[in-house]
Amino acid sequence: MQIITPESIDDTLSKLKLTDLPGIAKNMAMRLVVGGIHSPLQLRHTPPELLRKICKSVVGEYWHYRLNFLEVDIATDDYKSMQAMRQISKEQRASLQTLHDIHRALCMQLEKRMMGHELSARHIGFSCQYEGGHGWSDHFHTDVAIQDGIQLMNVLLSRIRAFEKENDCEPIINKEVTRMTIWVTDFVDAEFTQYSIFESNLRKDNLRKTVYSLKNKFGFEKIIHAAEITETPVLKDVIGFGSIKDLIK
Repeated sequence: MQIITPESIDDTLSKLKLTDLPGIAKNMAMRLVVGGIHSPLQLRHTPPELLRKICKSVVGEYWHYRLNFLEVDIATDDYKSMQAMRQISKEQRASLQTLHDIHRALCMQLEKRMMGHELSARHIGFSCQYEGGHGWSDHFHTDVAIQDGIQLMNVLLSRIRAFEKENDCEPIINKEVTRMTIWVTDFVDAEFTQYSIFESNLRKDNLRKTVYSLKNKFGFEKIIHAAEITETPVLKDVIGFGSIKDLIK
């Protein structure tokens, strides 16, 4: 075990690469190198305002503070969790397709909120309430934080199908569902998300940022994900519950 102190940290950092620091992936490392930061030791001794300019984000400041023993709470006290919930009418329950459209819309609602606050989530939960008052719920931790709504939906559906297969039970999303809730927590700054080298998430993230930039300019209903196109207007009346700030935006 090695104990890092203010006296020993420079020696420790001098032996590391930028990507050895948890949360600095290849794209962030490249951004730092372009800005003249080639090592964790340089990162520690670069002024926070310059790091913010190089990283084009407050993330640069966070790294300066951390490496100088000043703790930073990335998640912030304002957003410990986010939730999207929908009460489902009898008419909507009559169609399984509508139920799955609502499930997807809730995931996209959380994507929108996380994008707005530049957060990704590492803990995810999903629950259904049914006629008669009983319910089903699942929650889990993921090593790679998620922000993308379609990815969130697919992960949830994969876990639902695995549960159905293992327990040989009827579908979790069925015509008796009266309420669906999806929640996310354990946030990290989206810039800190560390991806597998075998995935193309960086391109997806850049595309998503571009799409949301266009949405903010031209309106959220002008540009939508192809997967959001449905025959029913479920996307327009999804209710998301988070903090009051989310509801008044």
